[in-house]
Amino acid sequence: MKWVGLGFREYFSSGFNCLDCTLVWTTLISYAVKDLKGFGAGRMFRIMRLFRAARLIRLLRKYDSIRRLLRTVTTSWTALLNVGFFIVVWLVIFAVMGIHLYGFDAEKFVEDGLPRDNFHDFPRSFLTCFIILTGEDWSPLMFAYIRAYGWNAAIFFIALFVMTNV
Repeated sequence: MKWVGLGFREYFSSGFNCLDCTLVWTTLISYAVKDLKGFGAGRMFRIMRLFRAARLIRLLRKYDSIRRLLRTVTTSWTALLNVGFFIVVWLVIFAVMGIHLYGFDAEKFVEDGLPRDNFHDFPRSFLTCFIILTGEDWSPLMFAYIRAYGWNAAIFFIALFVMTNV
């Protein structure tokens, strides 16, 4: 429609219109090639359709608020990486502490059985600390450790939650 309205020369003078035309044609060709057996170009045409996301760049040209938001995110990227690194350091510290405090006594969980999220090795301990960090259903885990080790476990869990969420 736009091609007919603007005319051939004016339509193809814009780079975004060329991109749109290319995307439309690759979509049409991919539908035609899809039915051919053993023709690997169909997959290539489907991958080419991913470039539809490039059409969103057009919004950056029109809306100043989106440009400002994107600029803010890119300038604060280093600060976000520093905060992420800080959280990972705290997770590693608490994972190692959890291994040393609670990692070697599986017989303490006679009543309920060993929880799936535990501190028996580093990857599992790190994942358990991450679950506590996110706050996703960590209180039953804390109460299982309180039943097994006493109220000292609550101090560990609450300290982990507070230190990684500050």
